[in-house]
Amino acid sequence: MKYINKNECIGVYNKIKGYVRITCSALLALSAFTAVMAGPAIAAAPASKPLDEKIIEKLDKNERLGFTAFGDIDGDKIDDIILSVDKISSASPQDAPESKLAAFLKDKLTTIDAFSVYIEKLELADIDGCGNKEIIFLRRGGMKSLMEVYALKAEKKDGGEKTFKVLFKSEGVNEGKFDIIKSPEGAVTMVIGGYLAAPGAIAPHLEFSHFYSYDKASSRLKLVKKNYERPKTLSQEYEMAYLSLMENKKDDAVKRLERIIRSAKTAKSEDSADILKECETLLAKIK
Repeated sequence: MKYINKNECIGVYNKIKGYVRITCSALLALSAFTAVMAGPAIAAAPASKPLDEKIIEKLDKNERLGFTAFGDIDGDKIDDIILSVDKISSASPQDAPESKLAAFLKDKLTTIDAFSVYIEKLELADIDGCGNKEIIFLRRGGMKSLMEVYALKAEKKDGGEKTFKVLFKSEGVNEGKFDIIKSPEGAVTMVIGGYLAAPGAIAPHLEFSHFYSYDKASSRLKLVKKNYERPKTLSQEYEMAYLSLMENKKDDAVKRLERIIRSAKTAKSEDSADILKECETLLAKIK
């Protein structure tokens, strides 16, 4: 994944090796060598425009090419071109752009997901082991930089037209982080991380990571593992208690809150007094 410079050739498709990246200088050298070997009897064919220039021609003046990804998403043995398009605000060009997800096919730019908050990451990966690749992208925006992760599966109608089904959509995570882990066997695990946001909690907040893998029995991505940072402060202990309550572990939440209240009453800092108040309020609600 990378930004494609306007003056950079993207590459060519090779039936054996798949998508092969070739620079402009390499293409020019290859063209010159071919012309010399062919001799004057064979006229050189007119040069076609690089793929990135063809795409850029389809964009409006306030739009720019964002991320690109290449892969077979529908099983036709041909690499599809999936990309994001950023729309820059003419009134506030310094602000984060809106983005849309699109596919470039037969010299046409087809919208998959309309303009919304900024697309920060785009990748193709075979999530469900079907042999075709799914579209994975991350959107981020808003006052708290809310992060959402999507996975889309391409399906073909009888007429050959592609439709896209949402295979996975994460909950919004404030200041979230995202990664994809691929095993040597080809299995894909999506990792979504962030920070707990309990009401009244004090920074630094407790960090977490959730791991999602495809479950064939349910035909969906399931949460298979949770990792949480070990609490180091009373505020982080309070966040763990709040998490237990959100996960319907009422008994655990009560025990944690009672333990925090005992510790907070002996502490002398202003922060501990604030956490004590939050814990007592929460405990009174759930008891």
